[in-house]
Amino acid sequence: MNRKRKGVSPIVSVILLILIAVAATVILFSWFSGTAGQNPTNEPALQERVKIDGVQVSDDGTNYDITIYIRNIGDVSVNITTAYIISASNGSVVATFSPSGGLSITAGTTGSLTVDNAFANTATGVFIAKVVTSNGVEATYTFSVG
Repeated sequence: MNRKRKGVSPIVSVILLILIAVAATVILFSWFSGTAGQNPTNEPALQERVKIDGVQVSDDGTNYDITIYIRNIGDVSVNITTAYIISASNGSVVATFSPSGGLSITAGTTGSLTVDNAFANTATGVFIAKVVTSNGVEATYTFSVG
């Protein structure tokens, strides 16, 4: 009883292996190109970086005016939309300032915001200046008065 075993011919098996390899390559390519196209460094908010270089406190007789010097150390222009003066002792917001249209600062340059009549000139202690960009990037600076 000599039976001949029938199997897949060598040509068909080679073609099947080539098709499997091509399909695997297409799947891997589409997966890698899909994740590379979603590179998070292309997001402007991730390229925004601001730093408060300093705070100047001036007394107008009854209140303090606070000038905040902000440096854009990121790769894109930023738009500062809000500035806060916060009491470091209890965390309460002492003053808020939102410049009309925001303060635009190009990459590598410095801008300033002045919060007029931030708080009474009888206040002393440690305060925090905080600025926020339109994309939610924040910078803080601690300073003391009195």
